[in-house]
Amino acid sequence: MALHLQRLLSVELHNAGDAESVEFVFDDGAVHQLSRSPDGRGIFYKFFDQPLTFARLSVSVRRPRQPSSDKPFTITCDAVASKLQGNEFRCRWNSRLIIFKVVPQCIPVGVPSPSESMSTDSGSLQIGPRYRILIFGQTGVGKSSLINQVLGREAARVENDRSGKADINKELTSPENDRFILHDSQGFEPAESDNHKVVKAFIERRKMMRNLRDQLHAVWLCFQVTIPTHGERPLEEHAEIFLKEAKIILGNIPVIVVFTKYDRLLTFMRAKRKGKDPEQEAAQYLKTNCIDAIRNVSGDQNILHVEFSCEI
Repeated sequence: MALHLQRLLSVELHNAGDAESVEFVFDDGAVHQLSRSPDGRGIFYKFFDQPLTFARLSVSVRRPRQPSSDKPFTITCDAVASKLQGNEFRCRWNSRLIIFKVVPQCIPVGVPSPSESMSTDSGSLQIGPRYRILIFGQTGVGKSSLINQVLGREAARVENDRSGKADINKELTSPENDRFILHDSQGFEPAESDNHKVVKAFIERRKMMRNLRDQLHAVWLCFQVTIPTHGERPLEEHAEIFLKEAKIILGNIPVIVVFTKYDRLLTFMRAKRKGKDPEQEAAQYLKTNCIDAIRNVSGDQNILHVEFSCEI
């Protein structure tokens, strides 16, 4: 009988409050330790950077003051295929609940960046569901202008881009570009560390949602392009924390960094008038002072990025 190989995105074990540790062992011998949810609800989870293909795996639980783990519970890919609902598989292991999320067969592989999103006939948008995107950035960075460009209108439904005004749970949509559901994060201000917690909680809630359409498909991280001699920092304190934790917080959610107000940098370079190519100078400055800075802070040398020019 042919195996229905599955590509695993994430695993969760619920009702495991009595567990000290939880691990999954794949048929190739790879062992993955699950993380405990910080909210104390007895949930262990693991989000994979790249989907893992498996034919069989087992889960084992170790409880405090026990000399050995509980007897492992084995799951085959055929069992997953037979009970798959959408992209989610659920099964009971005594009183515990195991949840897998797998790569659906019909979802497009790529998620478009903002530059690809301006046209609704982009090749990457020809199939698949509406993309649910979280737009994350500090107050005044240009999130509202980006949202207006993507939605193809002066979006009256876009929240004011001022601290405390944006509601991260509100769905921003437009009939002019119905491929997207956007969420605008609150602006990050120096004394408002609670906003970092709000974003993290929103992402965690979306990860736990059963339907693929309700989950986040990508995060656009917006940073204003800094201007030389203006004393502007490319990364604020909370953004640095978010980037450093991105691998843990986002799991397999794609991240695209959007450098906004790129036109300001071009204007500055043109005003220097030293006979050099302003476009080339701007591109080099962006790479050295913005792109490389993001890569160093995040620890991800392959993080995707795009420049965006807008009038604020």
